[in-house]
Order: sequence, then C-alpha cells, then structure tokens
Amino acid sequence: MTDTTIDGSIGLSDRAVHDNSALKELLTLLASDATVRIGPGSVRGCAANAAFSRAHLATFADSRHYWDTAVFEDGTLRAEWAAASRMADGQLMAVARVEHAQLDGNGLIADLRNEFARLHGQDVVAVGELTVVDPSGDYGGEREEGLGLARVTPLQAAAVG
Repeated sequence: MTDTTIDGSIGLSDRAVHDNSALKELLTLLASDATVRIGPGSVRGCAANAAFSRAHLATFADSRHYWDTAVFEDGTLRAEWAAASRMADGQLMAVARVEHAQLDGNGLIADLRNEFARLHGQDVVAVGELTVVDPSGDYGGEREEGLGLARVTPLQAAAVG
C-alpha cells in the first residue's frame, strides 16, 4: 500500500461519512483552487469543494473503499478503487472507479479526475443511481440516447444480474 495524498483522500472519505473532523482533514488535502471532476461535472475552489463533499457524503449511511495506487514518473497519482456502501435511504451500492490526481508544489491535490470503471464480471458502474452499460437496450431504465447507457435503480440492476 502506498502512502500518497490520494490514499489519504480515499481513506478519509469512509470516515467522513460519520465524522466531520475527517471531512475537514480530507479537505486539507486539496489545494485552495483545486478542481474536482466527477463524470461530466466539476467543482473548483475551497468553498465549492467543501459544499460538494458535504452534499455527496450526506447521501451515504456507511461506506468502505478498497484501492491500489500507482505513482507515475511525472508525479501523477492513479488510484483504482472499489467501494461497497449503504446509502442514506437504505439501499446498497457497489461501485468501482479510477481517480487521477495532479499535485501542486506543496503535495496537495490540484486536479482530481474521477472516472467510472466496470465492476469485475459485470457491466454495471454507478453514481447514486446505477448506470448500466446496455448493449441490448433491455434493462428497463431511462435511456440516454446515443450513449448505449440506461439509468436504472439498484433493484433493476440486480434483476439483470
């Protein structure tokens, strides 16, 4: 296991679901003008990152991440992770993602890009609602035209598997 800024960030995110001091510590790992990109959206700066983090963490009742981190010669950090979570509404969720981080001169995260990864043996990836890679068009969710994706609830996704 590595001991990088991104390792600290991922590790603190599980504690931050229940512990505001862990959230505060997590936010200290971001540069003051850090950009965080998750999917098509992004936030930049201390206030925006704090607001996003609070809102995001409020959707969870509990979470547990497992990850591996690579450090590249140019200083880029890449963490492949998977998490199992209980959402605030009681639903269960599993997700796998890849995070890419660029650090500033102080070792703080200046740019963090979070992208989806497929779960092993499944075509399911997630954020909030599950997004299912849907080549057949038969998952029963709301279609996103031209992307081959359908948004479905966790129960719909379980019925497919």
